[in-house]
Amino acid sequence: MGLQIISNGNDTRKYRQTLESFFCRQRYYENLEEGMNAIQKLIENAFKKLTPARVTDAFFGAERVYWERRKRAGQKQKAR
Repeated sequence: MGLQIISNGNDTRKYRQTLESFFCRQRYYENLEEGMNAIQKLIENAFKKLTPARVTDAFFGAERVYWERRKRAGQKQKAR
């Protein structure tokens, strides 16, 4: 995926699973409320496994990789 995973103790496996769940999540829904509810459930489940800092890192790391792959501006920024 292009992310460097830094272990925070024994949570590496849980972190990888959480990162994958954020990266592979469904991104398009019939309406905004349905999409927001889905991501909220995903985040709440992640908080059961990891600290808030690790969940935040996984979420934004997955988002960065997703958008870098899809958008030319993200690819250019990464190249800098």
